[in-house]
Amino acid sequence: MSFDRLPRGRTLAVTSIIDTGDSLVNFLSWANVHEIPLGKAVYDDILVYQDDMQSGQWSKAGVPLNGRTINARGSAACSYLMWTSHIGAREAFVPTLTAATVKVRNGNTYKKTVRVGLKKAKRSQIERVGLPRETWVDDWLAQVVRRRGKSKMLACRLIVDVGPRIAEVCGACVECWPSKEAIAEAKRYGERHVDMVLEYTKGNVPRTVVIDVDFAEMVRNWIDEERPKLVDAFVRRTKRSTPRTLFLSDAPGYEGTPLLKSRLYECF
Repeated sequence: MSFDRLPRGRTLAVTSIIDTGDSLVNFLSWANVHEIPLGKAVYDDILVYQDDMQSGQWSKAGVPLNGRTINARGSAACSYLMWTSHIGAREAFVPTLTAATVKVRNGNTYKKTVRVGLKKAKRSQIERVGLPRETWVDDWLAQVVRRRGKSKMLACRLIVDVGPRIAEVCGACVECWPSKEAIAEAKRYGERHVDMVLEYTKGNVPRTVVIDVDFAEMVRNWIDEERPKLVDAFVRRTKRSTPRTLFLSDAPGYEGTPLLKSRLYECF
């Protein structure tokens, strides 16, 4: 079976493995060039690795990399060294952590533990263009919840926050959303975003987008706790197989029905 013919869930898993493998190969190559034994590597080495990417010294094109890429590769390197420590291949590897204040959409703040030395990521295109104020968006999303249901609100917020097409959101499969483990790892290392792979795209070419980690956790909780009830209702009512579409309707009488583009468009 070729890669492009793999079932969606398996394709997403393979894509994630490839991305992780690429990050790990990048770090291992850097360590080899700098003659740093993996059994002796310390967190300060990770900081130097990140600095080299930021300066462009460790970049294929010789240009500085974005903070999001740097942080993701640094976290992958930490995870690898912690894993080798766990299996007894080296002494304990412990990243240096610190407390940080994080501001969420409603203006509230909370404390979280992050890795020391995280690089500042460039603002996304959505942050640069002139979009409505967050309070306006929040009010609108609250109205969507009341009038259209939580599922449509989550789908609408994904469009507003990340920018996929309505067709991409309606066609996304449940396996494409970041796993609980991926979200927990991102939060543990202080990452602001976690990757999501969109497979149902224009041209059917999978692409990776980044999701705010708190929003990713919100949707993940909905997937694990509320979506199964919608699936059960759909199967009982229609006698059809379990839908794999990510966002399912929670409207009375239509529970579990995959969201239609026309219904989501009405929310806007």
